[in-house]
Amino acid sequence: MGNTLVTGLAVALLGLAAIRPAASEWAALSLILVAGIPHGAFDLRIAEAQWLPLMRSRAAVLALYVSIGAAMSAFCLLAPAAGLLAFLAVSAVHFSEGEHRGSGRVTAAIFGVAAILCPIGLHAHEAGGYLEFFVPAGLFVPLAPLLARASLALWMLALGAVALDLVRGRRDECLQRAVSLAGWLLLPPLSGFAVWFIGRHSRQHLALCRGLFAGSRFGVPLDFAVISVLAVGLIAPLSLRFDLSDIRQLFAASIVLIAGLTLPHMIVSHGLPGTLRLLRGGAR
Repeated sequence: MGNTLVTGLAVALLGLAAIRPAASEWAALSLILVAGIPHGAFDLRIAEAQWLPLMRSRAAVLALYVSIGAAMSAFCLLAPAAGLLAFLAVSAVHFSEGEHRGSGRVTAAIFGVAAILCPIGLHAHEAGGYLEFFVPAGLFVPLAPLLARASLALWMLALGAVALDLVRGRRDECLQRAVSLAGWLLLPPLSGFAVWFIGRHSRQHLALCRGLFAGSRFGVPLDFAVISVLAVGLIAPLSLRFDLSDIRQLFAASIVLIAGLTLPHMIVSHGLPGTLRLLRGGAR
């Protein structure tokens, strides 16, 4: 399933980019929002398992979770450059932890950072336009050559890690990561990131949480569906600050939203396999 999804996304976005790169980027950003954001929709169940013993009620757990997310989004709005740096650091830690489930720590860290840096640095011209709200062009342009060199070096390290895993017989990991590497290099920045984020990171998280679907009447828990819709819908209020018909501004709004969703998601996802065992044990 993982190999098919990653490869299918890469082929579809590559074909679309060959015809019309802008359409590929719109499709990728739409996928990141609509298909990527819901992978954290089990967070409240997980947060309850972790926090409820220490807190008075489920309402308190919800209030804490929402407060953390709102504070992070506000930080990105009020201090864009610092907020972006904080968001990228949080994402790198979170992505590295996700990659560690199938690899050693060094390889996981390489791919966790590369998933963020390579789509930006290997396509600095396009990425600079997306990041204008956070990093003014006057600051980004002088940094772009250094960023490109660092990204290429990291991409080569990641390629070496794939070769090493191939020697060790981790074929599934190798194919998914090799396709991701090709996407980061060949596709525009959002499209390249979407291949890895949707095809690997989000899918792995949902697969890990699959046991929480057990007993759901329609195959998907109602709370998962409702929270997913609400989370994606939170982009709407940001239209008061951003023009969501402009992909660059939609991207900026998406970062503000996703930053607010990622920080509490990372906190509750830490040590996730153990928490899921606790939840499943409680269900029995």
